Amino acid sequence: MIPAVLGKRIKIIPAIHGKLTSEGKVSDPDETDMELDALADVFEGIQHTGVDDDVILLGDLNVDEHHPGRLGQLPGIAYAISGVPTNTRRDKTYDNLVFDARTTVEFNGRSGVLDFMAEFGLTEEQSLLLAAPATQQGAANMRARCAQVAT
Repeated sequence: MIPAVLGKRIKIIPAIHGKLTSEGKVSDPDETDMELDALADVFEGIQHTGVDDDVILLGDLNVDEHHPGRLGQLPGIAYAISGVPTNTRRDKTYDNLVFDARTTVEFNGRSGVLDFMAEFGLTEEQSLLLAAPATQQGAANMRARCAQVAT
């Protein structure tokens, strides 16, 4: 399952000293309180760098929108996905896009989740085979992997 957001525009702006960085770290379900507090610090830190644009956190938070820790207490914090399962087993809303609704005015409230099981006619077992490698490999190979598993 992959969150999808529909809006007027989508762009990526380098946020810190002209650099955009990405780290392929899997969050630890036992460390969510500490990790969400750290993400709150990062979120606030980027906002205070003077960047005149949106700050958006996205990924697997290992918590739903009702349990975001200190991150959820930041002023204006909003979630693109709410009340819709995002995991392969369709029972948790862990993947999300988190942003400040006061400054991310392009978000029109429309969002959804791409369900790979339904989209490609996969079983839960086939989808679980795709889930872990997808996190590590990225979405570039997802279509080919879905076709391969479905056959």
